[in-house]
Amino acid sequence: MTDPVAFFALPPRPELSTRRCDLSCDYCRHCQPREIPAADLERVLARPTGGEPRAFRIRGGDPFLQGEIDRFVGWARGTPGSLASVEGPAATLAGPRSDEAVARLVHAKPDAVAAVLPTIERSQTARFTGRTWDPARALDTLARLAEAGLLVEVVFPVNAQTVPGLAQVVLRAAERLGSRGNVTLRRMPVVRRGSVALPLIGAERAWDELPALSAQVESLPSGLPGGARLHLDKHAGYAPCMLSPQARRPDLVHPPGRYHQPARPLGETCDRCAWSASCTFEPLVGRPAPELVRPLANEEALALQEDSGASVLTHRPKAFRTNRSALGLPELLCLAPWTTLSTTEPRFHPVPCALSWVDTQLSAAEIVAETGEDEAEVTRHLFEAQERFRGFWYVWDNEAFSVLELWNSPLLRRMRREMAGGAKSSRCRAMCRVVMGVEERGLEYFRPADQDLPRALAGNRRLLLEEIHAGKAVLTAKPLELMASASANCNIECGFCDGPKGATGDISDRRRDEIVELLPTLMSLGASGLGEPLMGKNYLFLLGHIADHGYPGLSVSLTTNGTLLTPEFLERHRNVPWSHVRISLNAGSAATHERVTGKQLFERVRRNLDALCALRDRRDNRFQVTLSCVLGSLQMGDLSRFALLVHDHQTDIVVEPMYGDMHELSPWTRPERLKVLAEELGSVAAEYELKNPPISRAFRAVETFARDRLAGTDFGALAHH
Repeated sequence: MTDPVAFFALPPRPELSTRRCDLSCDYCRHCQPREIPAADLERVLARPTGGEPRAFRIRGGDPFLQGEIDRFVGWARGTPGSLASVEGPAATLAGPRSDEAVARLVHAKPDAVAAVLPTIERSQTARFTGRTWDPARALDTLARLAEAGLLVEVVFPVNAQTVPGLAQVVLRAAERLGSRGNVTLRRMPVVRRGSVALPLIGAERAWDELPALSAQVESLPSGLPGGARLHLDKHAGYAPCMLSPQARRPDLVHPPGRYHQPARPLGETCDRCAWSASCTFEPLVGRPAPELVRPLANEEALALQEDSGASVLTHRPKAFRTNRSALGLPELLCLAPWTTLSTTEPRFHPVPCALSWVDTQLSAAEIVAETGEDEAEVTRHLFEAQERFRGFWYVWDNEAFSVLELWNSPLLRRMRREMAGGAKSSRCRAMCRVVMGVEERGLEYFRPADQDLPRALAGNRRLLLEEIHAGKAVLTAKPLELMASASANCNIECGFCDGPKGATGDISDRRRDEIVELLPTLMSLGASGLGEPLMGKNYLFLLGHIADHGYPGLSVSLTTNGTLLTPEFLERHRNVPWSHVRISLNAGSAATHERVTGKQLFERVRRNLDALCALRDRRDNRFQVTLSCVLGSLQMGDLSRFALLVHDHQTDIVVEPMYGDMHELSPWTRPERLKVLAEELGSVAAEYELKNPPISRAFRAVETFARDRLAGTDFGALAHH
């Protein structure tokens, strides 16, 4: 039998195997009296699973009796360490074809079988599923499957109608299955009345089951009969703040993984919660109103985490998801000011992360306070730069200052000085993902052991560690990561971007030679900015140099429009140690791509994307590929096709609002247009909710942002910096 602890520890990945089912459950939004088109299923089964090990949950419709579950199970196990469960309605396991269902499942040999059980009362089954059946017989069938060596799971669909029977279902399932069974509480609100579908978002917003949910969980004994286990669904469950203190059982809480990144789905409410850094609640759809939750105090979070077995007390002051001391580091919030130099936008001061996360404005007095230079001289430089380049004095000319001078620029000095005590800098904006607790920065460069790095790189890193511990704001150690603007030109003209138009961004010959000198001590080299990097002759020189000479310990990232990322380019640079390639596609079809860029290049980009993903899949160390889309008026109506490209190529996804309002193309400044966009975002999110949850979450997050904006009164253009 599969180890239940191992199964529930893996990240879940739902996959839809069929929609066909003869029930009419009012909490099911997936089942229909028809199959998914065979071509869609074949497309799923033809692509490799890839990535990290996951718990694949094959569900939707009635896979107990419909679909080729043996093929799905074999496909799900394509990634070593992955496990597969088959989920269907408990009614099937209680029906006249239950023996057939058992035979199919035993033949397919999934790692787990899950049955959705809304009640233990036979008299209630027709109310919830549209047909009368015997829940006790369904539990008997699950017991038979457990005896055949399968891990079994009872999924209780939580909503305002079913929740009064929650404790009864949990106890009866525990009594019948004992330690062989698990009970998962999954939020499944009522989404239809008979054949009439209810508005998904409206249904999700009610959350009127919360008081009864707490009362039912409170009534359960601390230990379930027979050693059965109780869980909350990781992506459609509840957070501790939604339950009463007495209902916050430690077995319900999923401890964060080693590199867990909390979603903070409730915004400012999560900022007040001591559990937020440990919280694994990541809803696919909807979130309760702030008045329905109670953020945890520090003492409550400590007690919950202690009982849950979470390995790191992440909610304590200066205690983080990753143990800094194990890496030889002090307890700093963020390491980026000591590891990373980003000069991707010459009109702004260099930063250690993203420009939108940092307040880059510095007055002459602030610069003088950090450098001790003459204020009159600083003021003169600022004036000249603003007149000539509309920029800031020490970045106005690529030749004016060296990389190492930029590395100790006034802004970075100030951020290091202010962050040396462990808190954020006054220059860190609230939207910073590190400040929000969503991610960590700079730590990855301290994980490899010295003996696994080239001598020069290891030596520079040891010096950097000494200077970090000493709290130095001016460093003699060199950066471990360099992000640079690579080109002043672009071969397309997107309607939402004015581009550098030849003014700024090229890597000069001097800067090229400086980067070559830095390569032996760099761990990451990236290219981004307003121009197309692959049009920069000196950036192409650097890529060729890296491919031909090789720098162990170095990885390369790139943001490109994809038009020049040809198979020939990839073959010439096949030895470049890519870590991440992001293609700014901004369309899902040739027609939209032409409207956005003004050129007929979509099919070329498609071919280039195919070649890039083929290279990714051949690599022993697969690199990351991301497709991104700016959400402007030109992209509206094309988002489902964009999502399909992401899905078919197994890439990561970025969808982001259009900043500014060039050519009046922003839907974010026009409520009537934004409403249409929000509906489209929600539709795509629902379409991919089961077959690709990351796509669904990406679209749902921006849909939420759009609806929040519609509910307000400010429709000014979104500012990027």
